[in-house]
Amino acid sequence: IVKRMHLDTGRKGYRTIQIDLEDAVFLDGVRYDHVPVLSVELFKELGLHYGSEVLIHRTGDVIPAISLKDKGDGKVLKIIDKCPTCGESLIVRAKKLYCANPMCKDNIIGRIMEFMDKIGMIDYGESFAELVHEKLGVDTLGDLFVLINEDTISDSGINSKKLREFPDELRKAVSTTADYKVIGAMGIPGIGPQKAKGLLKLYDLGMLSKLDTLSGAAFSTLDQ
Repeated sequence: IVKRMHLDTGRKGYRTIQIDLEDAVFLDGVRYDHVPVLSVELFKELGLHYGSEVLIHRTGDVIPAISLKDKGDGKVLKIIDKCPTCGESLIVRAKKLYCANPMCKDNIIGRIMEFMDKIGMIDYGESFAELVHEKLGVDTLGDLFVLINEDTISDSGINSKKLREFPDELRKAVSTTADYKVIGAMGIPGIGPQKAKGLLKLYDLGMLSKLDTLSGAAFSTLDQ
């Protein structure tokens, strides 16, 4: 039975529609308190109401999916059109809800996590990204190189060995990762690793540092 809905945040600005259930469902021993609806179109087609009876099943034996059995007589669930984090209007991109606000906290944290994962710094997860954003003012990938240093860490009063080791670990990860992979990890719209490889055949890092993006400061720091 449908209880309500909420939005989950993703690393790349997308917000996933989640349908909360009155009672948990178990599929192959896995508990689900909520189930995703993976596109805005599908959500509209389902026409869910508060109290609707739904069937839960798997898609591709991995992702739980939802289908309508009885819509019931409760109020219609309406699409959420504001980002629950920053309050900005959501748009539909690639059939999904998307927050285009680059300074949305969840988008900033998502970009940091995505970058660190792609350059192999898998031990620095969401809690670390949230810490440096909130306590050290890291808003862009360039800030990772500029704002996290011995002085700022000392001034913050945060006693964390992991944080103190971060600047060296970041330099090490970047120095052992191919330039095109580093650029591809920066989340620049339309530029993944393969396109970055092509760009580096035409331009060096110094020229690419002139790109006017949120990640541009990181290019400049890498070039130095």
